[in-house]
Amino acid sequence: MIFNLEKDTKMNENYKLMAQTILPRPIAWVVTENNGVVNIAPFSYFIGLSSEPASVLISVGHKADGTPKDSTFFNRKA
Repeated sequence: MIFNLEKDTKMNENYKLMAQTILPRPIAWVVTENNGVVNIAPFSYFIGLSSEPASVLISVGHKADGTPKDSTFFNRKA
């Protein structure tokens, strides 16, 4: 099956399609801290980026209403 992600689907549909079809889908627990507030969240949309130094790249989207998720600590207002 072929999807033209630039023409046939919207951005949030692209995410859902990719998240549901890319396998295996291990879970990364991501912990962030901002002004003493700690947040931990599961991420199933990530990739190993480098082994030296050990780095993982995560994709942080927005909530359905368009507001930033709690893990996007750099978008929070103190």
